[in-house]
This record gives sequence, C-alpha cells and structure tokens, in this order.
Amino acid sequence: MAKLPDHYAALGVRPDADAAEIRRAWIRAARANHPDQRGDVNQEQTERSDRRMRAVNEAWRVLGRAESRRSYDEERAAAAPRPPEPSPPAGTARPAAGAGTSQGGPDDPWFDDGATTVEPGGPGGFVVSHRSAALVVRVLPWLAIAVVGVVIFVASAYMTASDNVDQSRVAALEVGECFWSAPDGTLATVACDWPQTDGVLDQIITMSPGDRCRHPDAVIHPSPIAGRRLCLVPVDRWEPPAGQ
Repeated sequence: MAKLPDHYAALGVRPDADAAEIRRAWIRAARANHPDQRGDVNQEQTERSDRRMRAVNEAWRVLGRAESRRSYDEERAAAAPRPPEPSPPAGTARPAAGAGTSQGGPDDPWFDDGATTVEPGGPGGFVVSHRSAALVVRVLPWLAIAVVGVVIFVASAYMTASDNVDQSRVAALEVGECFWSAPDGTLATVACDWPQTDGVLDQIITMSPGDRCRHPDAVIHPSPIAGRRLCLVPVDRWEPPAGQ
C-alpha cells in the first residue's frame, strides 16, 4: 500500500488550518517555487524545485475543496497509529453465587433478600436502600474512568498526528535551500536571489542549550519545528559544508 502523502506538510500548515490559511499557504509556496523565481540554478536545483511545485499543486488540489479535504482527512485518521486498548481493571468480575441457591447467600454482595443492600465504605460501611442504587454506586467510578480514558485517547491521537506533521516538515528541509518567514511564522522555500530571503539553511540542531550553530554568521530561526532549530546564514556568506 502506497504511503499517504502529507499535503499539510507540503503547504507548511497544521491539519486544523482553515480554508483561507491553506489558500494563502498555497499561493506563497507556488510563488516561491515558480520557474520565474529560480534565477540561475543548476539542473539538480531545477528538478528539486519542480518536485516541490508538483507537491504543492497536488496538496492544493486535495485541500482546496471541502469534499476532497474531508475524504483525505478520513484517510489520514484511518492510517494514523492507534495506542493499544487499556486492559480492564482487575477485580471487576462478578462474584459467583453461593452453592445450592439461585441468588447467592448473605455473603454475596449481589444477594437480594428484599431488604437493604450494604456497601462497605469504611468502619461500619454505609447503607443503600435499593439494589439499583447500589448498582449505580458500583458502576459510576468505572464509568468515570472510561470517560477519562476516552479523553486521553482522543488527545493523544491528535497530538500524535500533529507531531507526525511537524516531523514530516523537518524531514522535507534540505541544507542549502533558501527560506522566507511569512508574517504568520510559516517558513517557505524561495529562490536564493529573492529580495526577502531570510537566509540559507546551513544546519538543523536540537533545542539543547549546548547545541549551537557551527557557522559564525548563522541566525537561529525563531520558530522551532518538532523540537528542532534551524540555523540560517545570509546568502552572500554561506558556503556548502565540507563533503557536501
């Protein structure tokens, strides 16, 4: 089965972005990768820009219409990894009825002799005057646990999907590309001779204080991506790292 392309990462937006934000991101990306913006580039850079342009246009074709975007989101949700179901808490099995009786005996907590039902809750216990009420008292804590579990599951699934998008964005970055930061913080690839270029990507480092940019003129991009920081160097001062 072919891997589902990440159209949100191709446009540099989050999965919950609205239609207007997606359209703006597509216009920026298409403009940045348009052949008229490339200037004097080699064959490898041209092919790479062509690939990005195709990915950007395909992302807009899918995300630009509500119906196709809804179908795509359903496919992403189905393909996303799901955490294992939690095991049921121990000790929830119903006690067996006493031998020789149909409803159990006085020691059976489910035994009903028509009188009151006693629920232990400390010295002396507390008394619930109806069996159905006793059942509610028993079930309510487990119901609350189930609700909390569902909330945690939904939040974890959303965080996992968002992290996957950010990881894909980092994986798509390449040293030597030029970038421009939009006013909303979105990072877009541009031609290196574009007037508003922020710099060339020289290095991707971690958030650790001890991890620093190696180039003396590098500036760290203010918006980290998936726990990584980007070292950008002015176009006129950047040289490819040794061995590249």
